[in-house]
Amino acid sequence: MMYRFSFLVLVLLVAGCDLNTFPGDPLPTVPSQVREDIVLFERLSPYYMRGYSVIQPGVTLTIEPGTQIIAESEGCRRDEIGSCASLIVSKGAFLIADGTADDPILFTSDDDGRGDWGGIVINGDAPCNTGTDTMPLAETGAYCGTNSADSSGVLRYVVVENAGAIAVDSSTHYPGSFALHGVGSRTILEHVHAVNSGNNGFSMVGGTVDLRNALSTCAAEHGFAWHDGWQGRGQFWIAQQCNDQADSGVFGTNVTPWDASLDLEPRSGPTVYNFSLMGSPDRSVGRDGIKLTLGTAATLVNGIVFNHKQKGFWIDDSASCLYIENGSILMRNTYFSSNDRDFTNRCGENELFLNDVARNEVGTDNFMQNPFSLAAPNFMLNSQGNAYPADPGAAALDWFEPADYIGGMGSNDWTEPLRVSGN
Repeated sequence: MMYRFSFLVLVLLVAGCDLNTFPGDPLPTVPSQVREDIVLFERLSPYYMRGYSVIQPGVTLTIEPGTQIIAESEGCRRDEIGSCASLIVSKGAFLIADGTADDPILFTSDDDGRGDWGGIVINGDAPCNTGTDTMPLAETGAYCGTNSADSSGVLRYVVVENAGAIAVDSSTHYPGSFALHGVGSRTILEHVHAVNSGNNGFSMVGGTVDLRNALSTCAAEHGFAWHDGWQGRGQFWIAQQCNDQADSGVFGTNVTPWDASLDLEPRSGPTVYNFSLMGSPDRSVGRDGIKLTLGTAATLVNGIVFNHKQKGFWIDDSASCLYIENGSILMRNTYFSSNDRDFTNRCGENELFLNDVARNEVGTDNFMQNPFSLAAPNFMLNSQGNAYPADPGAAALDWFEPADYIGGMGSNDWTEPLRVSGN
């Protein structure tokens, strides 16, 4: 008996956790306030989380490979601030969640419902066009500053499942399973998977963070969304919609709310190479493959946009036509197929995208091996996809990896290690 008691005390001290009664027994939990450096150990997982868990400035939370964190879904209400379990990295704090291909880190819920909990919110010190120390309506902490090279830590081989529930006013706040608020370029995010999000899979809100090998499946809203001056880079993105609820694969703006000046600086202007965007298999829900609006710039290269219910590529405000004309919106070597309407915008300038220089095409072929399966998809290219000409420009750019193919995946299925589930 003395040995069992001593072991329990050791477990709690090493894990740096509080006792509570969720889910019924005294098990390791993520504290509501992380005020000193702690480690979540794989051998003690799963850990449990309810409400906001906030990593304070100057503090590091480290999560070992293979660790599971389970969020409580009961009591999570989108109109009640702080009710949804969420891991919040304060401005100046650090999250080291460095999983491996063999042992990814999993965040999930105690239920199997979309939007059961909030997700991971990272607040950085990089510039946004909303000013320094912007305060979100969901009260998840101040973000944005002046340090483009800011670091909030490492997220590698991390899966976030059933999240995306934080929302108070969705017209001015865009939650995501991975909510990246003013995050700087020295933060590492790669080999990450947003599963079954109640809102966006990945939300880049200002900042300069880069995002590589990112998979979003079954998001209720957008697979990837940016606004408020995001100027980062992306490569190897895949978004797959489900048959019950979806919006766009990529949704980019410069500003929120909708009545703000479109010319706020810094202007959203990411560069993304190698992406695959799939609409719902039966094309019963969803909207666009790519929607750009409200003054964003963008460079999008080597993509596949396939099977969306509405448009493949959509610029829906006339002011953004300026950015096509001056070259701030560029699209090259991208294949649009089986979307209801492939190119539609208010500019009447489709020839800027469908020409011998841009090398974009519209067709009806499927370039992937099995993108229709939701249970076991295969996003690798088939022979037709491999034959499509790719832009080799990424090889000459900093940070980007060489890729001689279009789409988010070539002959190596990098998503397989990320297909884990806690349910």
